[in-house]
Amino acid sequence: AVIAKLTSNAVYEQNERTYYNAYNKIIDTPQDLTQDLVVRVGDMLSVIEFLEQASSSPDAQELIKLMDLTTVGAFGMSFGGPTSAEFCRVYGKCVAAVNMDGKNWGAMLRDPLATPMLWIAGNYTDNERFDIPYGIKHWRADAYRVFIPHALHRGFTDAPFFSPIGSPHLLEFPHNTRPRPAATKLHHINNDALIGWFDHFAKGKPLNLEALEQSYPGVRVENNGFSR
Repeated sequence: AVIAKLTSNAVYEQNERTYYNAYNKIIDTPQDLTQDLVVRVGDMLSVIEFLEQASSSPDAQELIKLMDLTTVGAFGMSFGGPTSAEFCRVYGKCVAAVNMDGKNWGAMLRDPLATPMLWIAGNYTDNERFDIPYGIKHWRADAYRVFIPHALHRGFTDAPFFSPIGSPHLLEFPHNTRPRPAATKLHHINNDALIGWFDHFAKGKPLNLEALEQSYPGVRVENNGFSR
């Protein structure tokens, strides 16, 4: 109860300094996940560097020739979420990023992202995640949130398709005792959100994530547009 109170979005303003200090500690602790974050982002930078160099070669493979490297985006789930966001911060050319049910880590909390950002998460995170309101307040670009009712962390993976019996995860107790959306429904919501987001920033199509609320009752979309 104490943790929920300290980290709830509702009391974010009065605890902002506490949150900021906590994140400084996270950033400065080499043995935590931020050490892996640098390696993962480095891997992504190596890939994009290879593609940029290969695309300029007259002998480039046909697949590389089909790529439009002027509209690069990134998305990932769990730790892949902050990896994608941090990649966009470092690379500086991303048109958009998506964090699927992951926290925000690393230097982006000191030098906030200037790339449009979408968070997709289960609504179980609503009052347990203080990185989201912190990020939204200090972000330098459009920020959206899509909350999916009763979706659990493991539900964002392919695991429920492989083993419906084993889909509840012990680490997600007590949330795993509550009703969960069918794996196919969660898949469709994620897919619609991702395509809508990247179609807008990469192809210039209208953005209407709010339509998810009509298509999937219970889904909640928050538009935290860049106004600073």
